[in-house]
Amino acid sequence: MEETDTAELLGEADAFNWAAAQCTSLLPELPEASIEPFGTHYTLKVRAKTFAYLLQNHHGDGRLALWLKPELINTDLVASNPLIFFIPPYVGPRGWVGIRLDVTAPDWQELREFIVESYLQQAPKSLTKQINRP
Repeated sequence: MEETDTAELLGEADAFNWAAAQCTSLLPELPEASIEPFGTHYTLKVRAKTFAYLLQNHHGDGRLALWLKPELINTDLVASNPLIFFIPPYVGPRGWVGIRLDVTAPDWQELREFIVESYLQQAPKSLTKQINRP
């Protein structure tokens, strides 16, 4: 990830909208995926199952973050880079990880891979078969 703070470059509201646009741009690759506003954040879903959350200042934590369920063990990710990765409340004990988008400019290719992994874990097999993975 790059060394520039996204919120610093864009401002907090613009950084959140920019991150939502980045997430939305991935949806055509993911059959039946949608992004829905929910209060002050966005929920990414496949059918009725959530596979990611985009949150800004969730319960006053001051973070712009993406929460999702990676293939890797979440504690391993946090240990690898605690500045970027964290265990989110509520869903962290079920293997989810938070990825800070406000500390450095995110690498959206890397985030795309995490989002696709999370989608593949939540989507029905009939939909996961339609995803081309290297």
